[in-house]
Amino acid sequence: MSLKILLVQPTTEVLSGDNLAPPLWPSILASLTPNEHEVDFLHCGHERPTRKKLAKYDVVGISALTSNANDAYRIGDMARDAGVKCVIGGIHAYVMPKEAKGHCDSVMLGEAEYIWSKILSDIQKNALSPFYRGAVTEPEDFPIPDLSIYRKYRFFTTKLAEIVRGCPHNCRFCGATMYSGRRYRYKNVDNLVAEIENWNSKRRIAHFTNTNLIASPRKTNEIMKRISDFNLRWWSPCSVDILHHEDVLAKVADAGCMVLQFGFDSISKETLKSMNKSFNTKSDYRLLIKKCHDLGIEVGGSFIFGWDTDTKDVFKNTVEFACDADIDIPAYLPLTPFPGTDIFNCFSAQGRITTTDWSNYNWHHCVFEPKNMTGEELLSGCYHAFEESYSTRSIFHRFYSRPRGSKEMALLLMFSVLGRSIISFSRPYWNGQETFAQRVTRHIPAHASSFKHRA
Repeated sequence: MSLKILLVQPTTEVLSGDNLAPPLWPSILASLTPNEHEVDFLHCGHERPTRKKLAKYDVVGISALTSNANDAYRIGDMARDAGVKCVIGGIHAYVMPKEAKGHCDSVMLGEAEYIWSKILSDIQKNALSPFYRGAVTEPEDFPIPDLSIYRKYRFFTTKLAEIVRGCPHNCRFCGATMYSGRRYRYKNVDNLVAEIENWNSKRRIAHFTNTNLIASPRKTNEIMKRISDFNLRWWSPCSVDILHHEDVLAKVADAGCMVLQFGFDSISKETLKSMNKSFNTKSDYRLLIKKCHDLGIEVGGSFIFGWDTDTKDVFKNTVEFACDADIDIPAYLPLTPFPGTDIFNCFSAQGRITTTDWSNYNWHHCVFEPKNMTGEELLSGCYHAFEESYSTRSIFHRFYSRPRGSKEMALLLMFSVLGRSIISFSRPYWNGQETFAQRVTRHIPAHASSFKHRA
């Protein structure tokens, strides 16, 4: 019996850049699905599922982050009400499996490569297990994503490629190590090249969805040499360690990189140490930014506020640094202790977690008690940091701080508009001005029985 499968990307109530690029996981599951089955995709940022829509399928697959877990659960409940088998995976289901199981027929724990076909086979046999645990996927088994699944929606790009998984650093606020392991796993270079060769669109803008582009300088160097002839324009997350490998950085620029996204996270060595991110202190942020600019690479830099080492002057000092160092795409976020991370466990033990309504775990609410400021002051500081960095004066400064080509100017304009949009959207959340409609529609999620049970 062949199956009709719907893969659903849930969404949050906040601005999430749904039109920039789709998530990678649906294209991976689509490529892992045997040809006898039919696969469809629904992105909740573009259309909402209904019971009638879901009832047309035999299986609904959902991937849940903490920020969209409530939406994932609502869709799972809707699917089961429609008599459709529902499977939920993703990092939130990985750390909260019993909670997730209350909203689906089966929970997929970890990576899908070795268990997805087994799940589908068990559904065909009417023998679906409540939990499936995936082993860490070896690099030679990374599939070529089926990007055709994204055709029904308009995105800035659907050219997605995964170069490396895993992260050894285990930063206290991040779940990458917990979910993907401490070992960097690089995709086979020949397979990556074959994957890019299959991109038949004239639009050559791509997103490399990596944990860290410079995980292995030797392998990154090899990959950059191989893809430099494809005339790509792309962006990727990267560690500040690339500063110590200038030859690789030059190859990255030659291969068409237009933006590197760095998790600077703080300008304070004490705060970086408290994050378990002391490795960032070995790199000079200003020098890194300058070297990227010299090679024509725009710099995205994110900062996280609200650590116990942060005082109220952290906002002003960080914005002054970001503007003076000429970060092209700065971002400022309140610390969000996601379940399963070390910082969540620490704050839980201290009684400082103020809510487990997962819809608030979206970088737009304060969900814990900060040490040196109030939650309102934390959110207001994030808001005013964005407001200062994306003021008309600051945008004009970035536009004329160094020579850029027309494509680079257009790219910077796009991100500047996005920054201004974040300010407009975030005002009710971060500036203490929640609208009446938002207050009325605020709800307690169905899973919220007791904090003690979940923790």
